[in-house]
Amino acid sequence: MAFSDFAGTLTTPRVACRAPLCQSCPVREAPLPLDTARHAAWAAVSAAFGSLGRICMTLDAELRVNHASERVDRLLGDGASLALVGRPAAELLGEELFGPAGPLRQALLAGERREGWRALLRAAGEGLRLVTITVAPLDHDPYGVCDAEARYLVVIRPAEEAGETDGAPTGFGGMIARSPAMVRVFRLVESLQQSEATVLLAGESGTGKEVVARAIHASSPRRAGPFVAVNCGALPGELLES
Repeated sequence: MAFSDFAGTLTTPRVACRAPLCQSCPVREAPLPLDTARHAAWAAVSAAFGSLGRICMTLDAELRVNHASERVDRLLGDGASLALVGRPAAELLGEELFGPAGPLRQALLAGERREGWRALLRAAGEGLRLVTITVAPLDHDPYGVCDAEARYLVVIRPAEEAGETDGAPTGFGGMIARSPAMVRVFRLVESLQQSEATVLLAGESGTGKEVVARAIHASSPRRAGPFVAVNCGALPGELLES
């Protein structure tokens, strides 16, 4: 590009602008192919979020992953970013948050943003990892670089400072809770996933013993089999003794 003044013209080295709709640069090259431009844009966005310690993903209209930053490999293991593509968000982040009645799913479908929700992910070599989740509908850029099928943005961050996570909703095993005590229950349930031990759940009526029992079953070696709930209080004592 050239800079002029009254004394004459000074020519600087040629700088090409690759922005498809940029009209401000007198020296322009042919724009990048759209697929290449989208790949480069996603890499730049992923790097920017990664600099802040964040994982970013985009979801399509069916809430299936269509892009996942490579930083997710650090949390879930090598190749996870590619393996997640095409899978429902509920498989990674929980049915209780992204299932048909999940609050984050409902918020996205309503065009709303949610920040600071929590989930427990099974991290590679570390067991459960508590993370915070922010979701929002994705605003597309005016240049058409964003993937048209990407409808929603998900940002994930490891939540390791207790002060930052107290009181935020946490989803696990079909349950959503806010208290640190319940998060400890979630971790305990996950620790039983390879155990054959009998587990006794005690508590007042209506406190969710059966819900926790279902979560234990879903994490156990028997999860492929049926869960059978029996109301022992409705059975005669003589029958139980026999």
